[in-house]
Amino acid sequence: LNQFFSYIQNTKNVGLADISLEMITKESVIDYLQWLENDLGNSISTRNQRLACIRSFVSQIPGKDLALKVQLNEISSISIKKCVNKNLSPNKYFEDDVLTAILSQPDSKVPKEFRNLFFLALLYDTGGRVQEILDLKPMDFHLEATQPYVALTGKGNKIRFVPLMPNTIKLFTDYMKIFHSTYPFAPTLFYINHRSTVEPMSRDCVAKFIEKYRISAKKTCPKVPEKITAHMFRHSRAMSLYRGGMPLPLLSEWLGHSNMQTTLLYAEADTKMKQEAIDRATSELNPLKSKIGFEINSNDENVLKRLYGLK
Repeated sequence: LNQFFSYIQNTKNVGLADISLEMITKESVIDYLQWLENDLGNSISTRNQRLACIRSFVSQIPGKDLALKVQLNEISSISIKKCVNKNLSPNKYFEDDVLTAILSQPDSKVPKEFRNLFFLALLYDTGGRVQEILDLKPMDFHLEATQPYVALTGKGNKIRFVPLMPNTIKLFTDYMKIFHSTYPFAPTLFYINHRSTVEPMSRDCVAKFIEKYRISAKKTCPKVPEKITAHMFRHSRAMSLYRGGMPLPLLSEWLGHSNMQTTLLYAEADTKMKQEAIDRATSELNPLKSKIGFEINSNDENVLKRLYGLK
């Protein structure tokens, strides 16, 4: 909704306080959805999610103005787009060297920067959705277990247990000393101080520091993409685990997918892994690896004439 209202502000050249219900029309919503796809490069799935949010908002607007009701009801007639050939293209995940470059950007000696570093490390290590990480509370971490883990609450309030790497555990321990000794009753694990009040960190805040680190990392690592989202950390971790040999059923459970078909996109996307498997399975004696081909004898006049179309 914030993004939609900002779009109206920019297109109508009005202040936030001047936005009226009359400006929320079927045409303005359609223009906004097209802007998402064409200008921001958002996926059809994202476009449909934004539309569902706007529909939910307008359905709860009270009022007795019949004309306004008709105008708002027209928004429900905007069709949901079908997602065709959903796949995981290489520009939706990154390799380990890009991850290293990004995680090298925060200055861990500065508390806020250390917080961002821990957030990104946790985001990648767990492969969690950004909202799952934002919703975490300190009590969701279980370091006393034989294999320390964190409990993530996913879609449909389904809870899954994700083991943690030693470095992530160390970051968590240090983070708690810095951020939860002063505010032991903070509402969530990650929070911000806003006007002397403690509030949960927002997705916008995460997007801002990811973009900040992307720009600085790009200067030292040219492979850093032109656009990085929080969800790419999830895709990248899943691809890394799949390449490392994690079976797809286990990967599906680890990611919290309700449908195995969703997890198959990692298998379909990784042509690099397929090529490596082919190379391992193909003997050096195999004709496909040996130097075979058509060699021309430059002294054979008859062959040359046939090639040149003279005979």
